[in-house]
Amino acid sequence: MTSALVLIVGAAVPWVVHLAAPRQRLIALAAAIIVIVLFTLFSSVNPVLSWQLWVGLAAGLITVVAAVWFTGRAEDDDQYDREPAGRLRESPSETTGEL
Repeated sequence: MTSALVLIVGAAVPWVVHLAAPRQRLIALAAAIIVIVLFTLFSSVNPVLSWQLWVGLAAGLITVVAAVWFTGRAEDDDQYDREPAGRLRESPSETTGEL
């Protein structure tokens, strides 16, 4: 049971960091490290020395890289395609001049 949990935690860490907002990725990484440290403190097995953690991390990293690669663009690339916040786009049919 412990080895399966270590494997799941290892595979989830890259996804937690990747799915966090860009400004909060450092906090997500720190939280993931804290989870591993707490697991080390309260478990009989040291997850840093177990192969399950490293296999999970490798599997998680491979799936994150593959997901970004197969979608064709990174998460932050679409910030240039959006309209600036606070501006409304006016179409010619909406500008009638009547109140």
